[in-house]
Parts: sequence; structure tokens; C-alpha cells
Amino acid sequence: VALAFFPYAIWGRVSGCPPPPSVSSAAATQAQALVLRQMTKHVRTMKAKASVVKVKRSMHVSMVAKGRLTKALILRGAKGVLAARDARGPHLATALATSPRAAANPAAATATRRFTIKTLGGEAFQVSLPAHGDLGDLEAAVAKQRKTGLCFSLLDDNGRLLNDISCALPAEIELQCLVENTCGLCEAAQDVLKRVFPRGMEDPVMLERLRLGRCRRLGCFPGSAWKDGGIDSAYSDSEIEDEMYDYRGAYQVYEFTLVDGDGTRHRLIGVINESDNGVNRGMWGSVYLRPGMKEVALIRSCDQSLSASIWKICDESWYKIPSAPLPKCEILLIGGDRNAKTALQTHLAHALGLSYYGVRYADERFLG
Repeated sequence: VALAFFPYAIWGRVSGCPPPPSVSSAAATQAQALVLRQMTKHVRTMKAKASVVKVKRSMHVSMVAKGRLTKALILRGAKGVLAARDARGPHLATALATSPRAAANPAAATATRRFTIKTLGGEAFQVSLPAHGDLGDLEAAVAKQRKTGLCFSLLDDNGRLLNDISCALPAEIELQCLVENTCGLCEAAQDVLKRVFPRGMEDPVMLERLRLGRCRRLGCFPGSAWKDGGIDSAYSDSEIEDEMYDYRGAYQVYEFTLVDGDGTRHRLIGVINESDNGVNRGMWGSVYLRPGMKEVALIRSCDQSLSASIWKICDESWYKIPSAPLPKCEILLIGGDRNAKTALQTHLAHALGLSYYGVRYADERFLG
């Protein structure tokens, strides 16, 4: 009986139940079988619980590992974008995010292209940039490496001007670089154009609505730095002190890009006085057509009481009138409203407005 109840005694210690009283042999056998069944069931239950705990621990470890891997990938991607941004400029992050080629093929984001740039003097140099870049990126790379300033043009093997900064990189690996002669501009304006400028962007809305590419302000200089052909040609006083010239306003140097009726992009440089401190409430200056830097238009103050200006076209043979009329420019100060009687006058007024007022020019109050 003692041997029969030995397992039950063990179970009693494990479970906390008291030992059974003395019973017959048959009852002891039945009790032993019952205890064995209960112990077997308990062991199975414990094994099942241990298995569940093991599975939960495994899942937790797997989720932690997955989280660490995801975090590592995110950090790696962020570091890559930041490094690229430091190397190329803030606009690259947007380019990487929006470039279909880079998104469809991750290798395209790291691939590079090398171009050989030749000057008319026989000099050659190389520039490298990401393969998903565009012509604007290529121009910026050339300007940065050669310190050529703004006034140069790239040409393909057929002598075609490559001046659409939003176009994809050309297929050719050898290009010509034409350094433009700015001697027709005053010396102060030439100094501004020798600087290396950031790439700059085009506004898609202005491109579609006003047929304007990149239009921006590049720099300025005092009015006394351009007398002959500048203030003297627009203001009748002579032999006055430099302080009086400066009092009448500073000159701004602008970049204009007009898209004419043929879809041709014309890039121009404007050197225009921004109006003055009440002596002459209008603008005056000149606009030059690149790459030859020919003076093709003048702007002059015409009504001091209304702060009005008017455009005088010197040559419009280069310009094809768009078939759809441009929206009216409402601002007399920049040569618009009733003073813009031709398509080119209106187009130049819009270009000056976008460069002078910036993003505010998109406001409906400025456009008819």
C-alpha cells in the first residue's frame, strides 16, 4: 500500500494535498491510477504553457530584430539623402524624391555621367554629376568648376544651344562651351555676372501661363556706377555729384527667360534701375539678348505722377509672337497696363514683374 501510494505522496507534496488514509489494495490501485492520470495531465499542461512562452519570446525577439533592421535602413537612407544634399544642394532631395528614373531604378540614383567640355580656345575639362540630373545641374557644375559666372552657353555637336534647364542631360558626352562677351554692359554689371550663382528653379505655373522660364534677381550696384548710357540717358541732369546719382536709385541685374511662339527659349540680361526715392518714380535701364549680348530693349520712366514706365523695343526680329495672347500686366511701374501695347512689351513686363516682385507676382492682383 505504501508503494502504491508513493506517487500520490509525491503529488501531495507538489500539489499541497494531504496524504490519503489507509485503504484496501483495490482502492489503492484505483487511487494510484487516478493520481498518475492527474500528474500526466499536469505535466502536459506545464509543457504546453512552456511552449507558449517560448513562442511568445521568439516572436518578441523577431519583432525587435525587425524593428532594429527597419530603423537601420531608415537611418541609412536618411544619411544618404543628407550626404547627397550637402554635395549638390537642397534641391537634390526633391529631385531624388520626384525623379521617376531614380524611383523606378535605385541604381540610377547613384549612377554618374561624365562630360568633356571644350572651349573655343581649345581648352578641355571634365565635369561629373548624377545621371538623373538635368541641363540646369550640368550648367551649375560647369560654372562651379570653371568659375565662369552666369554668362556662358553650352552647345551640342550640331551647334544647337542647350538652354532649357529642365531638359534631361544630353546624349553627347562632349559639349562646347561658349563664354559670352559682356563688354557691352557697364563694368559694374559685368562684375555682378562674374559671380557663381546657384542653379535656380523654374515655376511651372509661370512657364505655362506667362511663357516664362527662370527669371530672377542676380545682384545690384549703385546708380553712380553707370552714368553714360544709364542714368544720363534717362535723366536730363548733367555733371552732378555721385551722391545724387546714388540717391536716384540702385541698378538691379536680372536674368529673364522668355519662351516665344515657336517654343524657343530666349535668355536675356536686364540692367534696370529699381526706381528712386521720389525724384523719378519710374524705372529705366536696358535689356540684352544672350549669347551675343545685343541691346534689344530699353525701359524708361514716362509719368512720374503715376510711377509709370514704358518699354522701347530696339530689335524684335528674334521674337516670335505667341498665337495665344498673354495675360495683361496690370502694373504701370514695370511697363505694363496701357503702356504695354505689343506682345513683346507685355512679355518683358511680366519677366520684370516676376524677377522684381518674386513669388508675389503670381497673385491675381498683378495679372489681368
